[in-house]
Amino acid sequence: MNKRFFRSMVAVAALSAAVAGTASADVIWNFASLAGPSSANTTLGATATFNQGTAWMNAAAVIQPAWTVSNGSCTSSQPCLFDKVLLGDPTETGLGLTPNLNKEIYTPNGIALTVSAGTHINSLTIGSVQYGESWAVAGCSSTYSTCTTIDSGVGAPGSSLTIGNLAMNPYASYVVYVPCANGTRCVTMTNTRVTNSDNNIVLMSATTVPEPGALALMAVGLFGLGWTIRRRRAS
Repeated sequence: MNKRFFRSMVAVAALSAAVAGTASADVIWNFASLAGPSSANTTLGATATFNQGTAWMNAAAVIQPAWTVSNGSCTSSQPCLFDKVLLGDPTETGLGLTPNLNKEIYTPNGIALTVSAGTHINSLTIGSVQYGESWAVAGCSSTYSTCTTIDSGVGAPGSSLTIGNLAMNPYASYVVYVPCANGTRCVTMTNTRVTNSDNNIVLMSATTVPEPGALALMAVGLFGLGWTIRRRRAS
């Protein structure tokens, strides 16, 4: 291997690492800002798709017990997404549901998230989690026919929380929901009392990361590009 070719491969490897490092950084999906100023404090319908570059994230209002997508009629049994914006308090801003009075996620319904191919949801941030309010996140199939509760808990002083490292064991979709009705006793996985006030939460944001396979393919493609350039110069 001559010195020129070696330098070319080093340059390609460095470029691959730089691009992969940039791509692997979490991409933040702030739902209130992604919906746009004109959508603030309005109903978005049963589903809404958000775009950033070539990637997209879809949110859907889903209903228990089977986690089916609401038909968007915004009745007590068919909720719609709501873009809640409370100026000056980001922990009270994000995606909620109507027709709930607080325009937030309420039992027995939830908000489901799916993402474009080649990416995974890595974390979810939930807001408006007041002291004593319960929350839960389920990992589901793409049709929500099979779901497993992967995390749950109770609100404490702070009013927002982040569930991270979801990409380590990714699911096709995720549902953020309230596991207990207002004013009732609810038990989490750690068997602690959770509900002592109105039980409503809001989905503030999410982060995504690319699939490891996508990064590897990118590196291979860049290596191939470097090899092609070298051969053309040699000829």
